[in-house]
Amino acid sequence: MKVLVCDDEPLFAEGLKQNILNILDKPTWRVSVDCVSDLEQMAKINAEQYDVAFLDIDMGKLNGIELGRRLRVSSSDIILVFVTNYVQYSLDGYEVHALRYLLKDHLEEKLPECLDAVISAYRKERRHIRFSSENNEIDVMPVHIVYAETEGRHLKIHMVNELRAEMVVSMTMSDLTELLQERGFLRIHQSYLVNMAYIQRIKSTGVWLNDDTKLPISARNYKYLKQEYLHWKGMKRWRM
Repeated sequence: MKVLVCDDEPLFAEGLKQNILNILDKPTWRVSVDCVSDLEQMAKINAEQYDVAFLDIDMGKLNGIELGRRLRVSSSDIILVFVTNYVQYSLDGYEVHALRYLLKDHLEEKLPECLDAVISAYRKERRHIRFSSENNEIDVMPVHIVYAETEGRHLKIHMVNELRAEMVVSMTMSDLTELLQERGFLRIHQSYLVNMAYIQRIKSTGVWLNDDTKLPISARNYKYLKQEYLHWKGMKRWRM
């Protein structure tokens, strides 16, 4: 698991790094932690390199919520934890689906429980699914699946952050839906299954993804599908 710590106070960032490493010092875990305290370097962070980010909210010219928003756009599955001195920011983290919000004054007490939650989220998000494609067995993280579509007798899966952008698999759409519907996927059409994390908006005329790809939607089931999406989005926003 690769962890990022962003704080404009280098001593605090290094201290948090050591605490994380000490708590997660287990034979079954391989953890690395990078610290960034320079604001210019923060603007150049490649979020896809990291699984978890601990972000200070108040960093002078840089707002940690905005940084979290940028990281979320680059990597939809990154786990965000906000660390700050100010309790008034506690609700802001939900805007970018933060997993936890920690006060620096309570860090020593709360960090172990927070890391337990981080590990649980990491395991859940990174569980692989094995697909058969062109006589090969391929492991894919569900969070990297954007959507799946049927093409004739074939099922094509479109992905990000994998070695390939798409692949044709030996599976029915019904079987794939059953496998993924508990992981944030929505069957928007008889021939389309989409990862709700990549949905930009839903209308009666279609579903638009973050990259502006437009997918068809079942007009008959539109109200139900919109309700399911809003419910999922609300649960993601307020999870702890």
